[in-house]
Amino acid sequence: MKHHFPWLAGWTRIRRIDPNTTELINELTNDSFIVDKGEAYIKYITSLNEKESPYEIPGDFTRKERSAILNELSEHLMLREDRWLDKSFGSFVYSLFIPKKHESNHSLFKIINKLLYLLFLPTLVCGLLFFLNSYTDLQGISIPGIVCGILLGSLLHETGHAISTLSYGGKLYEAGVSITHILLPGAYILSSDNDNLPLQKRIQVFAAGIEMNAILSGVSFFLVPVFPQLGDFFFCMAWVNLMLMLVNLIVISGNDGCKILSVILGKGADIVDVAKDYISTDYKRKYLLAQGFTGKVTLASYYIIIILQIATPVLILASIVEVIAWFA
Repeated sequence: MKHHFPWLAGWTRIRRIDPNTTELINELTNDSFIVDKGEAYIKYITSLNEKESPYEIPGDFTRKERSAILNELSEHLMLREDRWLDKSFGSFVYSLFIPKKHESNHSLFKIINKLLYLLFLPTLVCGLLFFLNSYTDLQGISIPGIVCGILLGSLLHETGHAISTLSYGGKLYEAGVSITHILLPGAYILSSDNDNLPLQKRIQVFAAGIEMNAILSGVSFFLVPVFPQLGDFFFCMAWVNLMLMLVNLIVISGNDGCKILSVILGKGADIVDVAKDYISTDYKRKYLLAQGFTGKVTLASYYIIIILQIATPVLILASIVEVIAWFA
């Protein structure tokens, strides 16, 4: 299905100031502007949809006025032209699910979120131990198992983030699929930020995806001996999600582990950027060294974080080679 017509982005919040004045707020950028066109304006912009021309939607605005409205919304990034969030050579991000309601703190999400952080480690450990104690011979690498592990793992990873966000009263704007560098499929969610949540809840929002991968890995390990005829398939699913979990735990710029550590240390910026800044700036290094043991430990941790940016891809590649050699 092709989407030709623009509509109001889900992250646009409408705040009525008085019957004739309204503030429109972009919740992603915190940008806003005021309009004084009354109820007719609100009715028009909320009627925008991807299936109907904005010039054919009922309303008392002329074609010129409608163009001005659309241009103003677009300038403030409050208008979606299509479902492509990003489209570049070899990569794309595409929206599949755009909910009509963006807010929820339904008890179901709270229950699932609590189960996530209570059960992810026991599920992984029990599944792995059951697999090791009931080991059966594996025949080779299962490409369907790897593909399914990546797709299902990516989907559940983002679902975990969404569930945790919604359980704490956050907003889910949309969700979809992505391709990075042609070969790496994935999923994504776009939700409200968690800056106002208490420390423990902010950590859980970032950790929920990792917990989902741990549960999927544990269940898959458990299923290897249970269904030996599909052992290769479930083992590859388990291994892929174990790798997804571990990679996301490592402090690599932009991933969940980096975000969790940034929250714990109280850094507003990406902890990797902070580490690079302190290491590359002479007076900041000297400042940390002058703080005694605590400062030296902090500086050492920054060096470790930078080393991880280089070492992690190498370790992942080595792990892939080791698994291939094991089956060979």
